[in-house]
Amino acid sequence: SVLAEVVLEGGTNTEVVTDLERLESTFRFNDYLRLSAGRFHTGIGYYNTAFHHAAYFETPTERPRVYRFEDEGGVLPVHEVGLSLRGVVPRTGSSLRYLAEVGNGRKWTKTDVEEPRDDNGDKAVNLGLSFRPEAWRGLEVGVSHYRDHLARPGQTTVPHQVTATYLVYRTRTVEVMAEWLWLEHQADGRRYHNTAGYLQLSRAWGRFRPYYRYDRQNIEQTTPFIGGAPNAKAHLAGL
Repeated sequence: SVLAEVVLEGGTNTEVVTDLERLESTFRFNDYLRLSAGRFHTGIGYYNTAFHHAAYFETPTERPRVYRFEDEGGVLPVHEVGLSLRGVVPRTGSSLRYLAEVGNGRKWTKTDVEEPRDDNGDKAVNLGLSFRPEAWRGLEVGVSHYRDHLARPGQTTVPHQVTATYLVYRTRTVEVMAEWLWLEHQADGRRYHNTAGYLQLSRAWGRFRPYYRYDRQNIEQTTPFIGGAPNAKAHLAGL
């Protein structure tokens, strides 16, 4: 199968911006192995692949701060160009699933989200594992780990890692979502540790669904590459 997703966004005045969000070719060998190549949404945590551009299916009308897009000041590589392997772990029914991705990673120019080339020979790698128990439909727990080296122009590279954990329980009426991420950058003999995440709760009564989200992002401002990202702690509620 081949999937293309092109987004047309209205800019200033009469400007229209065209974003190639996804262009991937997939070959499904069986339930245990699905290989995709091209431009895809990075499988960090849960939210990025579950609700990437589907605002209609989200309960709140905006993404958690940590999952904001690169050109909106986001701290994560939410897009990737490379190869992706997904599937069910054999002999686990359909409960245990794996993810392995290899890609070009981000460029030092943060807003350049469609650049397909790599600035160095080191590839970004993302590994993930999730568990969906058949006896409890709607529940999913998972973990992922992403690593790459950012090429600083004229300087040494900056190794960085993102570890994400999540617990999600979603049915037609109840929604409980929690994610926590650790971001580590290393430069000039120092390690920078940052954290971000959210907790989201909602319950449907007929046509009405009140919701609450606690959203937090804590970034040390001297951190290379993402140091300009804002720190925030927010409580969001709606109906």
